[in-house]
Amino acid sequence: MSIFVGREKDLETLNAYLQDALDGNGKVILITGEPGIGKTTFIEEFKQKYIDTHNKVFMEKNKKKEPEIRFAHAKCYELAGKGEKLMLLFLMQLVIL
Repeated sequence: MSIFVGREKDLETLNAYLQDALDGNGKVILITGEPGIGKTTFIEEFKQKYIDTHNKVFMEKNKKKEPEIRFAHAKCYELAGKGEKLMLLFLMQLVIL
């Protein structure tokens, strides 16, 4: 497990986008950086801290078996094959009725 420090402001910004998505204003967010800078760790921390927590509370409160938020991310690679350049993070609300 990686140690995660110093990105709290970025996590809060991403959480604000999540709240917008829950209000019906979904976004596509690009997380960019050089290989090994921590993009995947950042997204995993965000998912655990905000999305998983939200879904757990939502399912317990509403007695649902499915989460309110479905999370998807994808890695994109340069066409030249030089390595990872950015990661896509899709924040959208998928409400299970």
